Amino acid sequence: MMLTVLALSIVLPTPTNIISQQQEALAQTDDNNSTFNLYENTTYGIQIQHPSDWEIDEGDVEPDDDVTDIVSFFAPIGNDSETDGPSLYISIDNQPTNLNENLNEYLTTTINDYNASEDFEVVESNTNSTLAGYPAYKLVFTDVDDDDINYESMEFGTIIGDKVYFATYEAEEEQYSDYLSTVQKMIDSLKITTS
Repeated sequence: MMLTVLALSIVLPTPTNIISQQQEALAQTDDNNSTFNLYENTTYGIQIQHPSDWEIDEGDVEPDDDVTDIVSFFAPIGNDSETDGPSLYISIDNQPTNLNENLNEYLTTTINDYNASEDFEVVESNTNSTLAGYPAYKLVFTDVDDDDINYESMEFGTIIGDKVYFATYEAEEEQYSDYLSTVQKMIDSLKITTS
């Protein structure tokens, strides 16, 4: 008679392995091997992951308008560049023109507002997207600034209560696709908590 011995090995996680796994989870990277950090603004209930080498600006660009710019993220650019690098803005429209608007109506109003620029052109628009887990509109468009630089932008917006929260990515047309996966990861990480 043959006797078969079955050996069972159990590997228990060590504190070193657990810490290493936690560090890996915190140091998320994107396709460009950027490390992501968490930005949090408790005043506006915003959390978003961002590349650690992107500049952060918390100032409101135009404090006298109805839009509050919560935070702006700017990609690093070379010292010899005369233009701004790609950027992502998180903002709130505090006074939408019609508080009873739905996403379709708000998107139409937004497109009409942007149409004031003669070089504005819609690339894509829909209302079947999400932002921070809420139903959202998506608007991708091109425009030319005052210095004749061609830009491409992507905006997601959602209506929460009496405010519209939106995220706008802007880059020169030739840089737009280079940063798109990083920015999409940032937008996908956005969390909005309201009281």
